[in-house]
Amino acid sequence: GMGMIVEGKQWYQRRVRGDIRTGLCAHTFYGHVNAINNVTFNSQGSAIVSCDAYGIVKMWDVRQVVEIASYDFEPHPANCASFDMSGSCLAVSSNDGTIKMLEVEKNKVTELTGHEDGVQAALFSRNGEMLISASSDTTLKIWS
Repeated sequence: GMGMIVEGKQWYQRRVRGDIRTGLCAHTFYGHVNAINNVTFNSQGSAIVSCDAYGIVKMWDVRQVVEIASYDFEPHPANCASFDMSGSCLAVSSNDGTIKMLEVEKNKVTELTGHEDGVQAALFSRNGEMLISASSDTTLKIWS
């Protein structure tokens, strides 16, 4: 039992030291033309979503290092974009006070309204049943 845990920990430390702590950049993604406000991986680590100061949201394939989709929520800045656990839905926090819920496969957008100022962040719960948002209006909201 204990040997496995120690081995696992040593492997993890070697892996992190070898990949992240070297300070070497493995890949650079190009495509945004405005300041990028936020980036995150999907739960599988196979895709990235990024968003910028002009409301452009992009999805990227991690292995191929290519853009796979782009969504335009101009003119308001997109402050944060996050995947649900399945990777099929994106929550985009907008400076216009809304959260854009994007069903990726259907290319369908619905808006959550209720904040009185820009939404800075929105994250799904692990079970995907709730979304929490943080706003410049000084409130946190849970959506279900």
